[in-house]
Formats: sequence, structure tokens, C-alpha cells
Amino acid sequence: MLEPTATATVLATLREHQPTSRTEVARRTDLSRSVVSTITRDLLDRGLIEEVGTERGPMGRPAIMLRVRADYAHLLGLSLDGTGVAGILTNLDGAVIAQADRATSERSPEPVLEAAAVLAMELVDEAKRQGYATPIGGAGIALSGLVDTTTGTCIQSTVMGWSDVAIGPMLASRLGLPVVAANDADAVAVGERLFGAAHGHDNFAVLSIGEGIGTGIIAGGRLYQGAHGAAGELGHCTIEVDGPACRCGKHGCLEAVASVPVILRRARECGLEVTDLTQLETLAESGNTAARAELERAGQAIGLALSHLVNLVSPALLIITGSGVQLGPVLQRAVLESHAKHVMPMLPSPPRMIFRQEGGAAWARGAAGFATEAFLERGGKMT
Repeated sequence: MLEPTATATVLATLREHQPTSRTEVARRTDLSRSVVSTITRDLLDRGLIEEVGTERGPMGRPAIMLRVRADYAHLLGLSLDGTGVAGILTNLDGAVIAQADRATSERSPEPVLEAAAVLAMELVDEAKRQGYATPIGGAGIALSGLVDTTTGTCIQSTVMGWSDVAIGPMLASRLGLPVVAANDADAVAVGERLFGAAHGHDNFAVLSIGEGIGTGIIAGGRLYQGAHGAAGELGHCTIEVDGPACRCGKHGCLEAVASVPVILRRARECGLEVTDLTQLETLAESGNTAARAELERAGQAIGLALSHLVNLVSPALLIITGSGVQLGPVLQRAVLESHAKHVMPMLPSPPRMIFRQEGGAAWARGAAGFATEAFLERGGKMT
């Protein structure tokens, strides 16, 4: 009997390099041609993969090309940010079938997860109204904080005020589906590799800036989480020794210097009447020195933190996203200048840096990406 891991390996390879021939799958996975043939025959019989024509090589018979059937299953993605729930339903290629969000003032786990479950079912119902009868292969849920993906436990989330909350099992019991839980920046990184700007990249990092600051790291083609899922907490690295207090209990953390609420609070303390970063950017570009100073202080801190990340893990690509906020040109310039100043000078090739504006849907899509990976790792089994 074939090992489930072999089937998962074949599926992951087909998903990442599609369409692909059996010979190419065998080459990329180091599995024998006979094992790959047996697995793909089973997957074809189940309807999880499909043949999509042939491709003639330099010699021999044309190779039959295979790909994962995008409509074999739908995946749910949900994200929490302390103000509500964003949800998305995708196919196996990441195409959006339905999406919605729901505001809630609740912060305790039970009502928040109940709201998430209700939103998830609304997305499924919306897909049915559109004529989809596709089964749901699982769900992912993402939030800011330390998350143990193995147990589905939120170890600590300062944004949500949670500690040791079994969000994965709690949501799974409500949905009757397999659920994987993840840190939101990790989820975005997985989503970007599966469906977005980082597709095809094996070494990159995502920095998300919003209520908090988080980092997702892909190293060697896999999400790097470290022990207990705690890798990537760049937001709680000390940037200003003896700096402002952080809600994690330390002082001078990047999050305490450059998160969006902190930037806006400092701006208001300077007498600027702003409610979002776009307003602050507008003031800065019009010549307001106080607005420019606040954005530059934050940008310099972010650039410094990113230089440490680059020196440590050497990503080829850095994706910097705003969690529902616009990261404008003044802040971007400060980040780039600070990063260039502090990164290791002899670095052979500095990473390409992309700034993107994202909403809660990106985090939810990343959570759906996590669910997609979990589905493939189960060999395409629904449970």
C-alpha cells in the first residue's frame, strides 16, 4: 500500500508545476516512475486530477500532461483582526467563488468563532446559489499572534486578547470540517506562494503592517515556523532600546514604534487631526513636517527590522503589505532608505521589495491557502 505522504508529494508537485508530465513529477519528487504512475492513476480515477493534452519532448512519445482539477473541492478561509471576520471561498487554484466580511464588537473566543462559523456557512450557501455543488475540502482560520498549527491553538494573541484558545478544534466542531489555524502573516505568505506574487519563489518573506506587525517566512519552498509556530515575530524584536511600552510587555518593539495605531496616535499627539495613514501621507506630501517626521520614524524602524531579517534568512523577495491600510510613498521611501543603509553591504543580490495594499480578504485568502495545503497533504481526502 502506498504511503499517504507519497500521494501528498505528487499532489503538491502537480499543484505547483501544472500542467506536468508523470516523468517530470518523478524527477522532481525522486519517486519512481512506477510509483508516480500508480498514484496518478488513482487520482485520475477519483477525479482529483485530469489529463490536459500532450506535450512532445526532444525524443520518444508525447507525454500526457496532468493537472489538479480546480473544481474538485472548495476551501474556506477566515481571518480575525479584532474588529470582525473576513471570509472567502476558493477553488483549488485560489479563484474566489464567494467572499464577505462581518463586523463584530465581540472579543471573547466563543462569540467570535460563532460569527466566523455563521459567515462560513453563508459563503457556502452563496456558492450553492451560484450553482456550485462542489464539496468543501476544509477551512483555515488566521489571526495575529502565536499559533500552533499542529494543535490549532492560539497560544497568544495580543490583538485579540487571547491565550491558549483551541480555535482550530472549536471551529471544526461548528463546521464539521477539518480546520487548520495559522498566524495571519504566515497565511498571507502561503497564499502569496500558492496564488500570488511569490508563486514560484522558494525563499521570500511577507511583512504585514496593521494593528500589529507580523512576518511570514518561506524558506526552501516551505513555511518556516520554528518551535511552536513562533518564528516571524519581527514585530516584537527590539528596535528602540528603552523605547515605548509594547502590549507584549516589553519596550521598544517594532510594533510599539511602527504599527498603524501607534503612528496615528503619535500624529494626533502632535496636533494632527488624522484617522488613517492616507490622511497622514497627504499632509506629509503637502509639506507638513510633523506628519513627515512620524512616517519617517516608522519607516526607518521598519527598514532597520527588515535589514536584520534579510541578513538572517536572505530572501529573494520581500512583500510588504498593509492590513487594510495604504502604505504611501513617504513611508515607503523611508523603509527603502533605512533598509539600504542597514542591510549587509556585501550581500550578493538584495531582495526585490514589493509594497501592496491588502484588506482582510488577503488574510482570509491566505487562510484558504493553508486549508488547500492541508487538503493536499491529506491526499485530497475530505476528512
